[in-house]
Amino acid sequence: MNTKPYSLLEKYILRTPILSNEVLSNISSEKIKEVCHEPIVSEAIFLASPELHAEMQKYLSDQDYDNPKLELSLLKYISRMGHRCTPFGLFAGISVGQLGEKTAIEFEDVTKYKRATRLDMNYLCSLVQELENIPEIRSNLLYFPNNSLYEIGNKYRYIEYKYNNAIRHHYMIAIDASRYISKVLTLAEKGAKIKDLAQSIVSAEISIEDAENFINNLIDNQILLSSISPTVSGDDYLDYIYKNTGVTWLEEIKKHIKQLDQHVIHQDLSPYQNIIDLLTSIKIPFNKKFLFQTDLVATTKENELDKEISADVLKGITVLNKLTNRRKNPRLESFKKAFYKRYEDEEVPLSIALDVETGVGYNQKHKGTFDVCPLIDDLILTNTSGETAQSYYKYNLGKEDTLIYDKFQAAKSENAFEIVFDDKELKEFRENWDDLPATFPVMCTIFETDQTKDTTISLFDTGGPSASYLLGRFSHTSADVKEILYEIVEKEEKEDRILAEIVHLPESRTGNILYRNPIRKHEIAYLAKSNLPSEKQLHISDLWISIQNNTILLRSKKLNQYIEPRMANAHNYEDSPLPIYQFLGDMQTQNVCNTLNFTWGPNLSDQTFFPRVRYKNVILSPAQWHIKENELKELQDKNSFAEWQKKHNIPSVFLLADHDNELVINLENEISKKMFLSEIKNKRKVTLKENLYNEFDSSIKKGKHSYNNEFIFSLYQ
Repeated sequence: MNTKPYSLLEKYILRTPILSNEVLSNISSEKIKEVCHEPIVSEAIFLASPELHAEMQKYLSDQDYDNPKLELSLLKYISRMGHRCTPFGLFAGISVGQLGEKTAIEFEDVTKYKRATRLDMNYLCSLVQELENIPEIRSNLLYFPNNSLYEIGNKYRYIEYKYNNAIRHHYMIAIDASRYISKVLTLAEKGAKIKDLAQSIVSAEISIEDAENFINNLIDNQILLSSISPTVSGDDYLDYIYKNTGVTWLEEIKKHIKQLDQHVIHQDLSPYQNIIDLLTSIKIPFNKKFLFQTDLVATTKENELDKEISADVLKGITVLNKLTNRRKNPRLESFKKAFYKRYEDEEVPLSIALDVETGVGYNQKHKGTFDVCPLIDDLILTNTSGETAQSYYKYNLGKEDTLIYDKFQAAKSENAFEIVFDDKELKEFRENWDDLPATFPVMCTIFETDQTKDTTISLFDTGGPSASYLLGRFSHTSADVKEILYEIVEKEEKEDRILAEIVHLPESRTGNILYRNPIRKHEIAYLAKSNLPSEKQLHISDLWISIQNNTILLRSKKLNQYIEPRMANAHNYEDSPLPIYQFLGDMQTQNVCNTLNFTWGPNLSDQTFFPRVRYKNVILSPAQWHIKENELKELQDKNSFAEWQKKHNIPSVFLLADHDNELVINLENEISKKMFLSEIKNKRKVTLKENLYNEFDSSIKKGKHSYNNEFIFSLYQ
């Protein structure tokens, strides 16, 4: 394995839920109440849903309180806290460990964990809108051109956004260019106050009052954006707003949040109520459910993993490398053809090339579904083709698909629960390490078997354009996480290119998972503010595009250097209706294999059962069942469970999966069975996965209890 061109960074991220596996054993109404009485569980539910928490308090205090739906909701939360490792509020936390000579992982008591609380981006975006409309504050802010704005012919075009029920909707706006607007935009490039911008266009025909009204109209129509407009990159956003406005009560809020984070668990939830009361007195509307964003750091006494395990991880990745059918991004491929047909070897501004009317646009599935008009054009599109992002990729069957198909059919004929690959049958398959990103993450769960204590590894997410994309959102939680991110960025640096971070806010609440500390030297800001020095900010209007040797090249005109976009967050940009944002996101995947996850291929898409896939001690894919609508309707008759389980060889305990959301179901438990029926009601199809904890024991222990785990390793070239 030492001959492989990739290695693991010594430091890793470990994610664990707050409750143990055992919490879901023999679950009952009494046990649900017992668990919900625990302060950490109560507070976690409060942060997730204050309304549910209020109902829960009635449920716990009143023996005659009868609400079956509430009980199922609480069970879902308990399942989340006892199984799923993805950090969310106080449900699960992260810690940083290091590869070493032995495996020794010991957590501190939960009371010694650390937490990082911020105001929810949904509230902060609303707050900024209100502050920007206060005359005294507005007059003292600096204003900059909207960074989506570009000039085309005698028009300016830009993206405007409006909020509807807390959802950010984007619109393409076209306005007439004029020498007044041009003069204002030039002056605003480095930031300017309203009075200075107005003064620049005062003349014998234009009074200062008229000029100020004109500037305010530019602000109201988002042609100019303020220095406190939303961002997803930088230090604490609340602190930034305070420093730029001097609003005194913001300092009071900061003090309350700091006090809140001095303890992980609060027997009394009054610290939250103090903040709620203060914000209520300000009279800016908010939803208590979308007010606090909390991240949990699980502190450890020891956090060391035997470095021999890294060899097993690389073994699994090598097999996935051999079994991966390489596919090019169809959006980029289609764009390259359209661009070259239109511009050939010419270099043109990115905003012009992607313009939906005069350029070639981006993502041909959406081309022609909207036009720019002088008023507004709603860019929120509906994908009516029925295609998913995965199915949109052109799939050419390869010999790896043939091998997988043959192994599947053999397992099906033998009624086998597991497929095992061995070195002999993989000998003829070539590894390709040349088309992988410079760094990429690997997510896995590490088990021990009860009998031998041998290590079993389940690889469930391998790949991505950068190892940073899963870690950026945790950059504010600890210096150790920042250190990993900086090391990743250092490994990715290129002498002939600038790797620039994409800074974009799709909508308010998404900002909670997108907000990160600056980790790269340059940023491409698009419909969000960059707080880097102006010379480190790359504007859309500065980027030029060309195609050389069948490769798309982006060049910064002011720096005269080629640019490669990167995103240190896991936002699904593919769903964005904004061509430029989707294009920048896709550019991360150009000429690289973006994922090494095991896939069954389209020729098996109609099957119900897919067996577990294993290579030696590495599980490449868990067993899963794809259940269709007709069977789901039959299951509403509780008597059909036994026959259904026998038909498909489904264990009593399994996972109901919805993308990366997994709900533990136990059909031998009456309440869990009710929860399952409630979840599948009116569904057209569902995916069930085997619960590997039925067979394997977690490598993470606290006393007698075991905890689910997810390790995130960062691989570098």
